[in-house]
Amino acid sequence: MTDINTAPDPADFSVNARESEFNVSVRFAGSLRLTVEASSASAVEAEVQRMIDSNEIEPMPEDLDQIDVEYARPCPAMYRVERDGRPMQVSVLRQGDIPREPDERGF
Repeated sequence: MTDINTAPDPADFSVNARESEFNVSVRFAGSLRLTVEASSASAVEAEVQRMIDSNEIEPMPEDLDQIDVEYARPCPAMYRVERDGRPMQVSVLRQGDIPREPDERGF
């Protein structure tokens, strides 16, 4: 059993191993050609920025020139704990964490 005044023993905790889950970063690069009516080049830039900000421009897959997976890392195991009176899952145990079992949803 874990004492709130000592470092927790990972063996005391239920673990969500997440063995088949990965954190992945994917970078997309491409170009999109538009026709924009405006009075000057600076007005065009302002209009395109407005279109981007209002989600009027949505690139399509054919607009993408390059797609790179920057990394794929295994997700860390998550310990099921009660911390500060709340159930949660954490990757790093802290002094005072209390072991708990998963709820009906597996959390």
